[in-house]
Amino acid sequence: MMIETCRLYLRPWRDEDAPALYRYASNPRVDPIAGWPVHTSVENSREIIRSVLSAPETYAVVRKESGEPVGSAGILLPGHGNLPMEPTPYCGIAASRVSCLTRREWEARQQ
Repeated sequence: MMIETCRLYLRPWRDEDAPALYRYASNPRVDPIAGWPVHTSVENSREIIRSVLSAPETYAVVRKESGEPVGSAGILLPGHGNLPMEPTPYCGIAASRVSCLTRREWEARQQ
């Protein structure tokens, strides 16, 4: 699944994203804020893509103009090592959450 905004794509992470992930995830000013250890190599970033960022509803945030990931976004689902949530019968709620967060960020930047 890919989600598109006027400036971004949210899409699943790919192995070939490892160099881009390493560029920002090796920055000691970024990773402690994100809650993970600083990445030590492109191969370390590739392993993180395969083991962590491949979780359901986890997306690479990709700038349209460069085609390169600049961040990560996701929705926490029960049973995937994330925060527990009560199951809900509503279809499409994950996409709605992403859409709401994207719209909120876009509106904040327009002010």
